[in-house]
Amino acid sequence: MVTDKFLTIFYTCDSCGINERPINVKAREKDENIVRWIEQVTICISNDHSRVSPDCRAERMTNVKIPISGADQIGGVINN
Repeated sequence: MVTDKFLTIFYTCDSCGINERPINVKAREKDENIVRWIEQVTICISNDHSRVSPDCRAERMTNVKIPISGADQIGGVINN
């Protein structure tokens, strides 16, 4: 879901039992570099996970779900 330049993504942590936790992240702009955007999403996931499960020391998250706009635009690209 894309809302006012933000979208909801989901992640799972098998180590602490978080399952498909929704978080809002900044949506990817039309020409925004996908690698830089994914790096920012990774930071958002890490920060959220640290906040909701501070004792977990998982080294990876699984089942990260990111919406695709149209047929090929990962990250809810916003067309202005």
